[in-house]
Amino acid sequence: MNFKIIASILFSLSVFTQTNTSDKKILIYTFTKGYVHDEAIKEGVLLINEIGEKNKIQVFHSKTQKSFKSDELLNYDTIIFLCTTLNVLDSLQQEKFIDFIRAGKGFVGIHAAADTEYEWPWYGRLLGAYFVDHPRAPQRQQFIRLPIIPFSHLILKKVGKLKMNGTVIILEI
Repeated sequence: MNFKIIASILFSLSVFTQTNTSDKKILIYTFTKGYVHDEAIKEGVLLINEIGEKNKIQVFHSKTQKSFKSDELLNYDTIIFLCTTLNVLDSLQQEKFIDFIRAGKGFVGIHAAADTEYEWPWYGRLLGAYFVDHPRAPQRQQFIRLPIIPFSHLILKKVGKLKMNGTVIILEI
């Protein structure tokens, strides 16, 4: 449930603020070389597909690096790194991703996207921070309150303040 709230907000802000969404294409990328967040990936893909269907956005899902080996990457409007971990792109794929962003395309990193591409400074600058750690069990799940500002944004008006039980993670900027 908590994952769905956060994913919905991030995904919505990135994609649904654009006009004429009926011809939009989204790529959900879930390739991982580290810890696999099976349940979060499964739920995230289902949720994003549901949101896409409701908004007439074509959603594609890739679990492999093949999607980054083709020039077809530029056919997508947004790429979502959903729970990717460690080095998921080789140097050629990194160049294709840079070209994608420089072409004005969108990017959303969800959850473990901050646990990805530590050795690629360009990605670190795009993301803004890398995952460092999180509290170990049983303290991993903590009650947190997230004020969301500005409330005037169409999507956030109905959200108000989020209260959730979730994993607090430590990031390094």
